[in-house]
Amino acid sequence: MFCFQCQETVNNTGCTIKGVCGKTSEVAGLQDLLIWATEGLGYVAKAAVADKPSFIEEAAAFAAENYFIT
Repeated sequence: MFCFQCQETVNNTGCTIKGVCGKTSEVAGLQDLLIWATEGLGYVAKAAVADKPSFIEEAAAFAAENYFIT
């Protein structure tokens, strides 16, 4: 397993069986998916800002929460 969120792995090689932090490869995969989807939300928010300026603030708050969760 390689975890994009982790900076605690030994020798920066990624975990091979289970995360140093205790998470499984399934959780790491779901976190990667959440980050990917949040990045997509950023593109949508940037495009929608002309029609609904408040949307970018809502999206930014949601993105910050998602990044903190991972």
